[in-house]
Amino acid sequence: MRRLLPETLYQVRGLKMFANVVSVLWEVVSGFLGKFRYLLLMVKGAAAFCSAPYAEGRFFLHILLFLTVAGAVMNTYMFNPTKDKYYAVILLGMNAREYALGNYAYAQLLKNISSDRDVTSNRKGFSYLNELFVKRHRRILWRASLQVTAVALVLLLAVLTSFRFRPQLKEAVNGILMDSLPYLVFVMYLINRGTGFTTALFVNCDHSLLTYPFYKKPGYILKLFWIRLGEMIKVNLLPAAVIGSGLSLLLYMSGGMAQPLDYLVLAGSAVCLGIFFSVYYLTLYYLLQPYNAGTELKSAAYKVSVWATYIVCYLVIQVKMPTLLFGILTIGFCVLYCLAASFLVYRYAPKTFRIRIRLDRFRNLFRISKIIFRNKGARIDRIFLRGYTDSKKWTA
Repeated sequence: MRRLLPETLYQVRGLKMFANVVSVLWEVVSGFLGKFRYLLLMVKGAAAFCSAPYAEGRFFLHILLFLTVAGAVMNTYMFNPTKDKYYAVILLGMNAREYALGNYAYAQLLKNISSDRDVTSNRKGFSYLNELFVKRHRRILWRASLQVTAVALVLLLAVLTSFRFRPQLKEAVNGILMDSLPYLVFVMYLINRGTGFTTALFVNCDHSLLTYPFYKKPGYILKLFWIRLGEMIKVNLLPAAVIGSGLSLLLYMSGGMAQPLDYLVLAGSAVCLGIFFSVYYLTLYYLLQPYNAGTELKSAAYKVSVWATYIVCYLVIQVKMPTLLFGILTIGFCVLYCLAASFLVYRYAPKTFRIRIRLDRFRNLFRISKIIFRNKGARIDRIFLRGYTDSKKWTA
């Protein structure tokens, strides 16, 4: 940002006040936005499957009662009153928010990371490091991918079974699939595990290794980028391949298409979208590195990029284009983006792939240094005289 904005701009008091107001408003809006999406999905989405009218509020109360009861008995570990929480927060005066987040993160790590000492690798260099990381974090990296794959297989079998008992559904499903390729972009965006993968990379690997200079050399960065990209593609490729091949199978069983090449394009598009989002999120991680030393996501540019991706993928749904043309454009764009991402990572990642400084610690350091140097002339004189007299005493 310093290349785009002059340094004098940061001295404007009105701009700082405006930025603080915007940040406070964003915190409030983001806090309610998640709740709004939750209600939209769990209440409005569930109500869409009910044929009875729910305007009177009865249907809403049924859903709300079930969600309230479920939320009261599930995942309440952080709120259970225990002695360690009392000692830490009440007696020692620790920050309750930081203690709760740290305790929760530590519990999740113990549950999802393997501590088996027999986990080893026969590879060398960065390949050895990456393989150990993947083996120890297999639950974190693969659990969501396997769950999405299982759900996709169940839905595929359910639709194929419905074809046998209700053959009239074939024509409707065929018409939906003929125009569903733009929707596939949004679906692949939602199921991609790029953010979870990069978070695990930083918290359990890069957080410590970024303190070494050799870890930020261009050649090493690009080499490790490609190694990690291969692992991320493996994680995202499984559900992408199942969804792509499943859509092609449904298209064939529901009546088929005039051009046999469309089957390959449909399956290949899903695979390429899975690869594209893997490259995209890993490139964002290397170019923007959004986490600070406290493992908190603090990069505004990263957040804006993720939200912009969501908006673009949603707008793609409105695109009306033949399946063959849309698939070819998707595959070509994926290949070009992979080449461009490799160049950008090699060129700019050595400057951007580093740990962000926590502003609260920087402010405390600034305050301490300000106090020390407030009357530096008198202090330095006193320190010098004290050292001089002490040296005379030792000499005597």
